[in-house]
Amino acid sequence: FIGDGLVVLFGAPMHQPDHAERAVAAALAMDEAGQRFSAGLRAHGIEWGHTRIGVHTGMALVGNIGTRGKLKYGALGDTLNTASRVEGLNKYLGSHVAVSGETAAQCRLHTFRPVADIIVKGRKNAVPILAPVSPIDPPALLTRYAEAYAALSQENPEAGKLFAALHRDFPADAPTAFHAGRLAAGEN
Repeated sequence: FIGDGLVVLFGAPMHQPDHAERAVAAALAMDEAGQRFSAGLRAHGIEWGHTRIGVHTGMALVGNIGTRGKLKYGALGDTLNTASRVEGLNKYLGSHVAVSGETAAQCRLHTFRPVADIIVKGRKNAVPILAPVSPIDPPALLTRYAEAYAALSQENPEAGKLFAALHRDFPADAPTAFHAGRLAAGEN
């Protein structure tokens, strides 16, 4: 636990070849539990914030860190900093779970859709950010999102119209709302 956050490590202390899959599965389960918890509180008239989760994969220094008087098992490094930045992007994107391209590239059991390439604090190059595809995501949403995102990537001026129409049909979809809003504001 770190303040109001939680760090979860996979692949340490023992190597796990499927660490990225485990991390994404844990993120999705945590999100589902968080949403159920929030819904339960709302049913009793209690407003609760959102659980936001960032998943990133990379090398880290892992082990007992500190002094003899205060020793703890933990991890340090750019990978953890980047994971924290990816988690923070959820507030900006309006999402609950954001996954870096490094993690998504190592997953075979999960499907993702691109959200954006974002330069996070502490990095010089953009980090591809993806959203996990849920089994309940309508196929029409995914197909139309892929078309709109392709138009956006190709700087096609029709991208704004595609995302606006998609947002009208699927207003609760965070990646769609993010792009529809920024394109309507004149961003590209």
